[in-house]
Amino acid sequence: MDITRQTQAALEIQRGKDFLEAMVNAIPQPLFVKNRDKRFVLANRAASSDWGLKPQEQIGRSDFDLMDAGHARQVQDEDEQVFRSGQVMLFEDHWDFPGRGTKWSLKSKCPVELPDGSQYIVGLATDISALKATEQALRRSEARLSVLNEVAGAMARSAAMDEVIEIAVVGLVRYLPGFGATYEKVVQRCHLEVTHSVSARNLPDLKGMRFDLRQWPKYHAALQTNSLLVCGNIREEELWDEVRDFGPGQGDGAILQVRLDSGGEWVGLLSLRSANAHQWAQNEIGIVSEVTEYLRIALREAAAASAQIRTQDELR
Repeated sequence: MDITRQTQAALEIQRGKDFLEAMVNAIPQPLFVKNRDKRFVLANRAASSDWGLKPQEQIGRSDFDLMDAGHARQVQDEDEQVFRSGQVMLFEDHWDFPGRGTKWSLKSKCPVELPDGSQYIVGLATDISALKATEQALRRSEARLSVLNEVAGAMARSAAMDEVIEIAVVGLVRYLPGFGATYEKVVQRCHLEVTHSVSARNLPDLKGMRFDLRQWPKYHAALQTNSLLVCGNIREEELWDEVRDFGPGQGDGAILQVRLDSGGEWVGLLSLRSANAHQWAQNEIGIVSEVTEYLRIALREAAAASAQIRTQDELR
């Protein structure tokens, strides 16, 4: 009889565990519980799958077992705040998962104290990656419009071409911090002269430099036949063999160049540079192309204004 009761009690305990596990795993958001030592005592399938684990494999681990030390300290500092405050707190966080990109989460952490005095944190994370992507796209759009509006404003007040180009180059670096930007003027069809330059850390300032393209025939031919050159790693792409140690392609990073034509002739080059290898995003290519188009219009208007002045002088 005692054995039967013990068996039934064990079954009830197991049934309770199975029920709790089923309910916890039914929650689509990552759910976890940590003890006062900040080690996991419970995690649902959604939480453990982020780390490539099964729920039972996460039990007993700390954040230092799952992420880099700096990030783990940040997360555990959050936990300590929650323990000390005794209140529910919200935190935004993000992780970079290899092959899966960046995941943003809004974490809700609630302190719990049991009758025996033991303390726990119950956490629930909501994926806000889509919201963050929308926010970032909106910020990029606003910054892009700001750059284009500044260039357009300079054109509207008939600013000198040098000023328009300077506004464009400075605006690009402000829109894309961490990159360097230059404008190279074509001289005698075979030379590039850097007339405007805003450098970034670990990038040389090329302003005032002049390059004879005849020493780099492959690069010269590419500029003549392509309106856009996109290079993610100068050290790995054959086209840049000629210029990687000196000249317009010097360095170990990446380069994006858009050719500026006016009146059917190649007159300039707007360039964006990265000190490190970089996979150029569509918005980065797009803004450089758009700014180049604005400069093309500015050159056309400047040429038309000069022609009008010459005509008026001749009439006099």
